[in-house]
Amino acid sequence: IDSLSTVLMDEYENDPFTSVRIIPFYSRNQYYLVQYDQFRDVRLVTTPPSSVGKFGGDTDNWMWPRHTGDFSVFRVYADKNNRPANYSNENVPYQPKYVVPVSLDGVTDGDYAMTVGYPGSTQRYMSSWGIRQRMESENKPRIEVRGAKQDIWWNAMTQNDTIRIKYANKYAGSSNYWKNSMGMNEALTNLEVLPEKEVLEARLNEWINSNPVRKAKYGNTLATLEEAYMGSGDLALYTSYFLETFKNGIELIRFANTILQFDSDGTEEDKQEFINERFIESYKNYEPALDRKVLPILMKLYAERVPAEYHPDIYRKVQDEFGGDYEQYADWLFANSRFTSLAELLELLKTADTQSLTEDPAMELALSTADMGYELSGQMMPYYEKMLRGEREFMAALMEMDADRTFYPDATFTQRMSYGTVGGYQPRDAVWYDYYTTSKGILEKQKPGDPEFNVQEYILDAIRSGDFGGYADPEGVLRVNFLSNNDITGGNSGSPVLNGNAELIGLAFDGNWESLSGDILFEPEMQRMISVDIRYVLYVIDKVMGASRVMDELKLVKKCLSD
Repeated sequence: IDSLSTVLMDEYENDPFTSVRIIPFYSRNQYYLVQYDQFRDVRLVTTPPSSVGKFGGDTDNWMWPRHTGDFSVFRVYADKNNRPANYSNENVPYQPKYVVPVSLDGVTDGDYAMTVGYPGSTQRYMSSWGIRQRMESENKPRIEVRGAKQDIWWNAMTQNDTIRIKYANKYAGSSNYWKNSMGMNEALTNLEVLPEKEVLEARLNEWINSNPVRKAKYGNTLATLEEAYMGSGDLALYTSYFLETFKNGIELIRFANTILQFDSDGTEEDKQEFINERFIESYKNYEPALDRKVLPILMKLYAERVPAEYHPDIYRKVQDEFGGDYEQYADWLFANSRFTSLAELLELLKTADTQSLTEDPAMELALSTADMGYELSGQMMPYYEKMLRGEREFMAALMEMDADRTFYPDATFTQRMSYGTVGGYQPRDAVWYDYYTTSKGILEKQKPGDPEFNVQEYILDAIRSGDFGGYADPEGVLRVNFLSNNDITGGNSGSPVLNGNAELIGLAFDGNWESLSGDILFEPEMQRMISVDIRYVLYVIDKVMGASRVMDELKLVKKCLSD
């Protein structure tokens, strides 16, 4: 496979505007060449205020009812011959063969809905042992460590606007998968996914053992999976705590690791390019005093959850020189490291060689954690190899056993289509969620001064006026978000939602709480895709932002009243 992939990829090596990848499908049982034309000159046209695009913040993330106007407008540029090109002032807007019409008709219960997008990754055919490890050894550590870090961040963000702005995106990114992990574990438990998977495995085992040819081919498959996952459970747990603490948690370590890649002997041009790309923006959104608060909390938590044999060497220094006091170590580290300040770091990079850079206390911490990272990775590697082999054979056996079933491949960041219907759902007894929300909910939820629910007065006045133009439904109500049972996952945000006439009716941007088992299991009765109604998008662009030139470029369609 690797040799064939190299040959195929070499054909496109000199074409900067064609993206070619060899992608494994069905747990590496099949491989496909995926080719895309790549337009590099893409420019932001407009985006709504954050009070619209991020309304509800982390509180409403993965939740319904929702009232978020999550959209942005971009324009793709091409050269004068309408071909992909690098950025140039001479480029012109790309002219596609077909432009999707934007529907003003909205949606009703039971309407067809289709999405096209690039879902990230799913593990729909994972074994019960793999699912259990995901829940216990990955999700639970992520929930605990990120929760501790985010509490510190959030407390500082609510007290200081500068920190809030610096950390808004970082907090959102961290919180997204923190909340995802909680919802996934809850949904997988409520849907009884593990017992169902175990029933499937029992049926597969019986099918394998009923035939000598199948037994010779797949006789060790289930045992291989059980040995790989059960044997690596503790190591996987320690690895998750390690990654969440030292890779995703303490920011100063990431800066130090980046500095290790700096070539002090490179040309001045190369060094400046490295600094611009890797440091300037990162340090602009960094608050050393906040990171100093995070470090002792996370290091202490790691020490409490992970056996001493998997502690980086720096823990001996903390014990020997600071009496095991992580607060004292943090004070010393941040007082003596020159990596906490961009100005000091840039001055240091001008004169220091690689050896002197490694003597900084932050680098000492980074190198110590890197050594333990390699150790954990090395110990996990034999188990990973067994997992890959076992899951590949497991997938092949399932497809052979249920040969009449159509198996769709897991998501792989490649283009996929999903179809479903618009509709509400019943999350629990005596509770029913309607399939759409309206602007009334914005007025009910808005809260002055709350960073998640604050809305500018001019936006509230526009909603209160009731002047929704042609963007309201027949009853004069402005709808904001709607639900459908399309199958999406991370990576689908921004995917167009089309009706049966291939007209744009919305933009997908999230899933409901019950959908958080979706990476493992799709359950159409409970799981819902949340989309922003395209009429609300148009209302914001037209009535709130007054971006008439954007509106002039759109192809709007509406059925005749007689239809």
